[in-house]
Amino acid sequence: MDDARAERSRSKPQVGYLENPPRREFRARGSFVKRCGDCQLPDSHCICRFRPRLPGCSCANGALESCNGACACCDSLPEFWLLMHPDEQYKPTNTGRLIRDCLPRTRVFTWHRKEAPAGFLELCRDPTYAPVIVFPAPPDRYEERLIETLPDTGGKTAFILLDGTWQQAGKMFRLTRYLESLPVLSLSPQNASNYRLRRAVHPGQLCTAEVAAELLAFAGAQHQARQMHSYFSVFSDHYTAARNNHALAGETEAMRFLAGTPATT
Repeated sequence: MDDARAERSRSKPQVGYLENPPRREFRARGSFVKRCGDCQLPDSHCICRFRPRLPGCSCANGALESCNGACACCDSLPEFWLLMHPDEQYKPTNTGRLIRDCLPRTRVFTWHRKEAPAGFLELCRDPTYAPVIVFPAPPDRYEERLIETLPDTGGKTAFILLDGTWQQAGKMFRLTRYLESLPVLSLSPQNASNYRLRRAVHPGQLCTAEVAAELLAFAGAQHQARQMHSYFSVFSDHYTAARNNHALAGETEAMRFLAGTPATT
């Protein structure tokens, strides 16, 4: 390296262990649209009024305006830990944040390949929890780590979701050494994806919020699974309409369910 190149290298800002940090906020078509600060959708298609009034909780029967995650009902639910790719932080199409809206105990960590985010490994080692990575791992390569039922260790199940595009999630799973000791749950989705905002690489691939809904149903939390599915459906419909500069066609079953009015059967 010549003197000029060495000087340029020394002058670059130090960014810790994030090898390729995003240099600016996500820029794409619609990035200059005025958006709601909470749901990140255009103001004209805001979905905040449909945010679950009792996030993830079915025990209060409407007696409380909100749930802070400290009730007995939430104690019985699995937790979700999101390892979010840095590129996802600025994307309005990200569905991981819908999980946080529905389940108040959701934890979000920014993924780094070489070093675990602060506090993540401590949680994984805590006997209070039974962490499981959720990813469609090939059986021929990961047979010793794959599980079909939830661990019976006495700890609360914690589903670790790799939040990024499918290509990013695959690299996160294969290249992250500090995840190699954790068991892997490979879901077999019962329904095709309804996510229309990004294109899946293969049929049967779900977005992050859809995976969370499937996992809640798998864990026996049917009310919360329906809540997650409905909230995702409302998000997807509103985002698609906003992208195409269309008004919504009308009230949907998911909207009625989240609004607390009886849905048609």
